[in-house]
Amino acid sequence: MVESSIFATKELRASWPRLAAVWARQYPLLFDAQDLRLTRTQPKNHFAEWFTAVHVFQVEGVRSLVQKYLYHDAHPEKAAVLRRILKTPDLERLRALCDRHKCQPPDLLLFNMKHQLAGFIEVKGPKDRLKPSQRSLLPDLEQAFGVPVRLVHVRVVAG
Repeated sequence: MVESSIFATKELRASWPRLAAVWARQYPLLFDAQDLRLTRTQPKNHFAEWFTAVHVFQVEGVRSLVQKYLYHDAHPEKAAVLRRILKTPDLERLRALCDRHKCQPPDLLLFNMKHQLAGFIEVKGPKDRLKPSQRSLLPDLEQAFGVPVRLVHVRVVAG
């Protein structure tokens, strides 16, 4: 597992959640109406995940499913995309690993334009910490799926 940090300015962070609507328009391959609704109902959350998804898309050209992708009842559109990326045995393996470790999957599931799994990222904002269950899940995912699993810390700095 690779651990790294990316940096956002205080001004950028302060523009959240208004910034979500801008990013949703600019990055329709990353965010949909359901994602945007979530930023409105939980306005203090999700900045770090969205910021990381945009960063990874710009730098690496890979798309992300952002949060709740494993739960079809919470986000049916993401679940449909997920079924294109992971076939049933892989979906079952992902669910089983999350169940065994008693935690949700990483915040971002990365995939390329051919809908092939490219990795996972667990995102931590300035006040977030990795739980022991997440720390044990991440290397198991890397081994089970043969893709990179990363831990990204989003740091807020003066502009």
